[in-house]
Amino acid sequence: YEFLIRERDTPEVSYTGFWVTMLVALLTTAFGFVAALIASRFYGDPRLAFMIAVLAPLAFPAGWRAMIEAVMIRDGRVGAFATSNLVVETVAFACGITALMMGVGVYALLIHRVAQILGAVPVYTVLGRWLPRFEFRQGVASRMAKFGGGLFGDRILGYLQNYGVDLILGVLLNPAAVAFYRMGARMTAAISTVVAEQVRLVAWTRLTRAR
Repeated sequence: YEFLIRERDTPEVSYTGFWVTMLVALLTTAFGFVAALIASRFYGDPRLAFMIAVLAPLAFPAGWRAMIEAVMIRDGRVGAFATSNLVVETVAFACGITALMMGVGVYALLIHRVAQILGAVPVYTVLGRWLPRFEFRQGVASRMAKFGGGLFGDRILGYLQNYGVDLILGVLLNPAAVAFYRMGARMTAAISTVVAEQVRLVAWTRLTRAR
């Protein structure tokens, strides 16, 4: 993501970035299926394994969305990204609430997430005006891996900061404990997240132009 934004003078690197992302998505999907089997045996609830197994392959469309988002931010089209995000989140929210009102219970969360990730691909593709190509450059992939190595530790720390408590509660207690904690955290951080996200996008645009 950050590599594509940095390489604003060589826009073709986005195609190599797409295929690298798809490879990573393949690995994370396989990891997700393994986690689904472990969760099913550990908690004794087949619903949990089913939900993880459905969510795991979403790494592919999520990666596709991330590439288009990076291209839009790199090109300074923050308005197009904001519009895409607004459309996707509105549709996903409507799907989730409708499913909840229809009485599907916890699966409403699953429906919301699937609609959010899958729906992003066509919306971002149209508004972002970007499609992948069958183009892969080994040199670009090597530079991307070298650049990403410096960010990997930061991403791990960020993940633990955002979801470390969830993991601890899930392992020591149960998924329901994670749900109660996450609801409180989401309500507390809602306003600050809205403000911080916009600042992050503007900062990325100005930094890449400064370079």
